[in-house]
Amino acid sequence: MACLELQNVSKSYRNGGRAVDVLSHVNLQVSDGEFVAVVGYSGAGKTTLISLLAGLTVPDSGRALFEGRPMNGPCPERGVVFQNYSLLPWLSAYDNVRLAVDQVHAGWTLERRRRHIEACLEMVSLLNARDRKPAQLSGGMRQRVALARALSLDPKVLLLDEPLSALDALTRGSLQAEIGRLHGDGRKTVVLVTNDVDEAILLADRIVPLSAGPRATLGPSIAVELERPRSHTSLNRSPEFKRIRESVIDYLLGSAGRVRPAARVPAPVAPTIAAAVDLMAAELGDA
Repeated sequence: MACLELQNVSKSYRNGGRAVDVLSHVNLQVSDGEFVAVVGYSGAGKTTLISLLAGLTVPDSGRALFEGRPMNGPCPERGVVFQNYSLLPWLSAYDNVRLAVDQVHAGWTLERRRRHIEACLEMVSLLNARDRKPAQLSGGMRQRVALARALSLDPKVLLLDEPLSALDALTRGSLQAEIGRLHGDGRKTVVLVTNDVDEAILLADRIVPLSAGPRATLGPSIAVELERPRSHTSLNRSPEFKRIRESVIDYLLGSAGRVRPAARVPAPVAPTIAAAVDLMAAELGDA
């Protein structure tokens, strides 16, 4: 049985009083412990796909399943790391993680919660910055706090919504290594959406290309059987890396040529502070 599954899922949004199709007839199965990367163009519907897997939005048609059961909203077993951090600026790094831990592990003693928070910050090399607020952190450090917060839930599934796209190359490489290590150590189930083909090959067990929108759908899966641990240097010397890369790019370029121009769907807006609070409450409160 798949850990996560989308069965013939379609999703549209309202734009100017009419429906604009985003995803159409999407089918996806993710096994326990698997790292799946969905690669697609910006605006193709990758964030919508992650929102469906997280239970933050519901399909117009089809079914979204978690461990064989229909999703009834977000839950702590599916942790999400967003592209825009969604940190509360008036709280320290420690307290941003504590907010999640207090909600999900309210039955723990204060001492146990403290140790757990510190362990999660240590996991992403941020324990020394525990008292800094987001404005005092670099972009890469903020993303590490968001990752620590998601990990503090001890989720079965980690959903990554292009969390590294806004970072500089050096910071991005460092966090790619961190995510790869976390998956390898804990064998967590991970779904990453990205527009970076090389990043997908570096991290994933399997790549699923997402066609260009509108009415984007998933293409054929491409297995990544390259030996781990992987590095950009080793990949660049690998003929198999080049073959996989060409396969993904060929599909994406082909899908772009098969679609017609359509009205642009407004991109998901970065949550305001108030929206971030509401979203976090939804994630944590509907276990």
